[in-house]
Amino acid sequence: MKEKVLLVDDDAMVLAGLKRQLRNQFSIDTALSGEEALKQVLENGPYAVIVSDFMMPGMNGVEFLSRVKKSNPDTVRMMLTGTADMPTAIRAVNERQHLSVSPQTMSVRYAVPGHSKRHRQVPQSDFRPKTIEKF
Repeated sequence: MKEKVLLVDDDAMVLAGLKRQLRNQFSIDTALSGEEALKQVLENGPYAVIVSDFMMPGMNGVEFLSRVKKSNPDTVRMMLTGTADMPTAIRAVNERQHLSVSPQTMSVRYAVPGHSKRHRQVPQSDFRPKTIEKF
């Protein structure tokens, strides 16, 4: 059985591109907002990895991933930070233990499989990332 990954972005084209890159390795669900994604997590979770855009209307990626951490601490949480305010993204990583990656499809294509392996090996509640000062 394939591990489950949830992709969250308000741009359907971005979701389609990411899904194409990952669909052969994972069972993929998508959501167009943080609110919709929270429903997916409740109804279809748990997920091995959740990848969320930073800038979304309504609930942003930091808020969404923080809520996921509370209910699903063992899920690997990744945030896309292409046009995000870098100090905010760095703070999100340091304070809330989210991983950040570039929005380029290729980087997500390689980051998700690597982090899904970590999900199987080490409970995220025991994972303590290093503090990041700059990208």
